[in-house]
Amino acid sequence: MNMYPHQEEGTVRLAESDTVAVDMCPCGTIHLHVGALSLRLRPDGAASLLQTLGIAFARRQAMISRASDTGETYSATFGDVVKGEA
Repeated sequence: MNMYPHQEEGTVRLAESDTVAVDMCPCGTIHLHVGALSLRLRPDGAASLLQTLGIAFARRQAMISRASDTGETYSATFGDVVKGEA
């Protein structure tokens, strides 16, 4: 069952960087390409993803800033705040 009646012909590249590309097909489906991974999203799903990523990165930055203000080092690998010097 195909949830998205997308069409490859007429697809438009909206944006791209070294590792990410975003296309839109004539039906409005957003194609998100990250490396070897491709996702087809409805516009509302793409907007939700963008909002969620924005919140996640804002929280990440707040955690890093908070750790920096207290002289701790934030370990992005495990999400731990480690006492001591960077």
